[in-house]
Amino acid sequence: MRRSVAVRGTRKEGRGRGASTGAPVKGGNKRGTGERRREAGKETRLRLRRGAASEGRGQGARGKATGREDAPVGDVLLPVLTEGELQREAEWLGRTIALWLDEEWCPQQVHADIGDTLCRAYLDERGRGNNEATSILLQLSDDLMKVDFTEAFVNPFDVSNKALECLMFKSGIDVCCQSEQDKKFLEDRLKEA
Repeated sequence: MRRSVAVRGTRKEGRGRGASTGAPVKGGNKRGTGERRREAGKETRLRLRRGAASEGRGQGARGKATGREDAPVGDVLLPVLTEGELQREAEWLGRTIALWLDEEWCPQQVHADIGDTLCRAYLDERGRGNNEATSILLQLSDDLMKVDFTEAFVNPFDVSNKALECLMFKSGIDVCCQSEQDKKFLEDRLKEA
């Protein structure tokens, strides 16, 4: 009996073996991809440093803080903004990402295009009333797939992850694994916001 095995957005035929390694898959493919993704998401929740909930730079909600350094948190919510604040934040985000790409690689027109598309996508998503960080991240990735990234040294997922990092930092939500250089870059960009 042959069954389909989902691998990175493609489908491969398999006989109870791992699609990339050929190793046997324990228990076969009994659950759907969506269910596995939901379970993986539960296991890899965002984690906050101790005290981040009370020491933030802004007003972003951080879910339930338990005081444990490695405690998982609930949804990460960005602050609710007025229409004018949202417009300014979206423009800031687009400029910040374009500048980050220019500084990280070299100045290119595609970086400005990415920033413009990101600005519009973020404005549209937040305009729908969505404040939850993970769903914003996924929608930004989806909208950025419409941009031609062939001249860029990054992909839509790199950009949307960096955009969410910028938004969380701006909202005062602790960002995991951020270098001192990235922190300084964002602090400088916040001064111009």
